[in-house]
Amino acid sequence: MGLPLNQFITGFNGHTTASGVKVVGTEQAIKEEVEEVVKAMRGSEGQRMRMKMGELREVVKTSWESGGAKESTLALGRAILG
Repeated sequence: MGLPLNQFITGFNGHTTASGVKVVGTEQAIKEEVEEVVKAMRGSEGQRMRMKMGELREVVKTSWESGGAKESTLALGRAILG
């Protein structure tokens, strides 16, 4: 969960992203985009994201503590590592 920084996309200058943002990639465009993201994260959008992440944290914590997610993760690790 987060906000994209489209002006950082390498090799995409002059193109428009799927979200409709034209990638310019100049220092000024990057600066403006970062300022917009910082402003959004300090406002209601950032607050909403922090609340959602808190909810997700609780779901993951509960699942892990109940053993289901923990066992699945450990089994996956064993399968990958052999």
